[in-house]
Amino acid sequence: QEFRPILWVRPNKKDWSHLDVDMEVKMHIRMIEDGIRMMPDNGKVSQFVIVADARGKNPPIAFMRALLIMFTKGYPDRLGAILAGPTGFFLRMLFRLLKPLMPKRLARKIKLMSLQGIRETIRS
Repeated sequence: QEFRPILWVRPNKKDWSHLDVDMEVKMHIRMIEDGIRMMPDNGKVSQFVIVADARGKNPPIAFMRALLIMFTKGYPDRLGAILAGPTGFFLRMLFRLLKPLMPKRLARKIKLMSLQGIRETIRS
């Protein structure tokens, strides 16, 4: 069993109509860096998991693209998984379109799930 800190994000609570993509990405970097600093320095925990509550409105594509670039360049080894759910048709279709353009290593870490699927994954 692996123990990884979880960063829980709730994009449905954001007002996406007034989004500054650069500022939002910097805020995510700050949260991730703070989380990494809180990890135990015992050599056993080196990765984190992001759980995204995907109910409601989806973030703009420009923001999602900026986050993918951030994870690919800034945290390729630290990111253990991204679990997003419950996902709707649009998000699943967008992921299918973007997946071939992503590094395979990152694409394997992204799981679009039902709410029950996320609960089961976190428990195991």
